[in-house]
Amino acid sequence: ADGTGELSSGLNQLADGAQQLDENSGQIKDGIDQLHDGAGKMQSSLQDGADQARSAISDTDRFAEMVSQPVQSTSTVTHNPGFGGILAAMLVPVGAWVAGFVTAIRRRMLTDDLLDSSVSNMGILIAGIRRVFTPVMIVALALTALAHLVMDVPAQAIGGTLLFALLAGFASSALHLMFAVFWARRNAAIVSLSVLLLQLLTLRGVIPFEWRAPWVGSVSMFLPVGQTSTGLQAIYAGGNAATVVAAAAGLILVTLAALAITAVAIGSRRKAKVTALVAEPKNGIAARLKA
Repeated sequence: ADGTGELSSGLNQLADGAQQLDENSGQIKDGIDQLHDGAGKMQSSLQDGADQARSAISDTDRFAEMVSQPVQSTSTVTHNPGFGGILAAMLVPVGAWVAGFVTAIRRRMLTDDLLDSSVSNMGILIAGIRRVFTPVMIVALALTALAHLVMDVPAQAIGGTLLFALLAGFASSALHLMFAVFWARRNAAIVSLSVLLLQLLTLRGVIPFEWRAPWVGSVSMFLPVGQTSTGLQAIYAGGNAATVVAAAAGLILVTLAALAITAVAIGSRRKAKVTALVAEPKNGIAARLKA
């Protein structure tokens, strides 16, 4: 009897559910229709978007490659002047220095007649610079042409080469004139060769960096050959502009310092000569009085 009651209750619930399903069948049908319409609209929209994208992208193969590889990197080697650039950066300043050395040996840049003349100290300084600067610049310009014609130095760097050849020529001329003021020609030549040897030791490519003493880097800042070589290598390699400016500024400072020291030395030598000439008659008179 209990089982019969439960079965009767279940049948009644099933009948109620069937009746509710029948009553809601219209709403279900409306929902299915709306879902079908939405799917159709989505398909149409996707097709329209694909058509627009196809018309907007002219090169579909390139677009597909970009999508497959969205990030690409390329590496370019910089700060490498090459063998020709390194060689040219060494030859230009060394050639200018050797030209100054040879000129100082063959010419007397400051003669006694010039020092005893009525020309001002500045006039004597300019005359001395002119005697050594002309042959130095001829050699520097010849090496500049050689660097760009034979050593595969970039043609667009010729302006930088000319600038540093000019600065190296001035620095070499000023220093050799300073040597001539302080020493005789033979001693000045020895000093010039010694300074050249020291400068060669500081050049890149002559001695490995690991073998250099710590003080070499500090000394090279005050030597024209090293400054010129550093500036030219930076230009040829497309390096940092600050390196080029610093090298040019170093050459200018070395030139100005050498000229200032030379001017003071010329004034001292001329003053000493005048003092000696004035003292000579007095000494002669004193000697006659004693006699």
